[in-house]
Amino acid sequence: MGDRGIFGALAMGAALFLALGNPLGDAAADELVPPDAVERTQPIEVAYRFEHPATGHGFLDIEWSDVDGRLVERRRIPLDLADAAEVAFPLDATRAVTMKNRLTAQLAPL
Repeated sequence: MGDRGIFGALAMGAALFLALGNPLGDAAADELVPPDAVERTQPIEVAYRFEHPATGHGFLDIEWSDVDGRLVERRRIPLDLADAAEVAFPLDATRAVTMKNRLTAQLAPL
């Protein structure tokens, strides 16, 4: 049975901060897409979906924090995209301590 509570904020509308002046294209309508179900004992796959296919170089900066403001994970994912619709990345659900979590993602130039 999936446990959506562990990533309540993530699964029910992740917070998303987008860089203005995105070197990979217009980020105005990009979105962070959590999985439909979360199992606390398994990694979850999150996707950063571009409004339009993206080509270019840069980074996707990910920050995961809990409802108490504690940083769970910060990661910088290098990007080398050629007409990509999205970038997917895993998160270790076993690291969640609280029921509500926040995931932010920002595109950064190379």
